[in-house]
Amino acid sequence: MSEAQDCRHGSKSPIRDGIESGWQSWADGIAQFAALPQKLFCKLSGLATEANANWNDDTLKPYVAHLFEQFAPEQLIWGSDWPVLNLNGSYTVWYNIARRLISHLEKTQQEAIFGGTARSFYCL
Repeated sequence: MSEAQDCRHGSKSPIRDGIESGWQSWADGIAQFAALPQKLFCKLSGLATEANANWNDDTLKPYVAHLFEQFAPEQLIWGSDWPVLNLNGSYTVWYNIARRLISHLEKTQQEAIFGGTARSFYCL
C-alpha cells in the first residue's frame, strides 16, 4: 500500500438503530471520507455484524447503495467480517446477500469487488 492510498471499513454503521436514527451521520461521514483527495478504498464489510438479528437484503440495501454512490466498484473490497460475523449471522448468508446486492453491476465490476480491488490494493 502506498502513502497515497488508504482503506476503511464501510461500517460501523448504525444499522441496528434503524435508518431513521443514525443514518445521516453515517452517510455524511462516508461522503466526507470519499471526497478526500487521495485515492481511497472502502471495505464492503461489517454491515451484517452491525444489523439486528434476522437481517436480510432489504436491511443492508440502503447502506450498500450509499457506498456505491460514494465509491466506484474499483474502490470497494468485499469483506467477510469473519469470524466476528458469526456473532450475528453466517459467512454464506452474507456472501449470498452481497452477491445479490451487486448483481446489477457489470461482471468486471463484480469481479473487482470480490477480488480484483483487493489484489490491487494489497499488491497481491
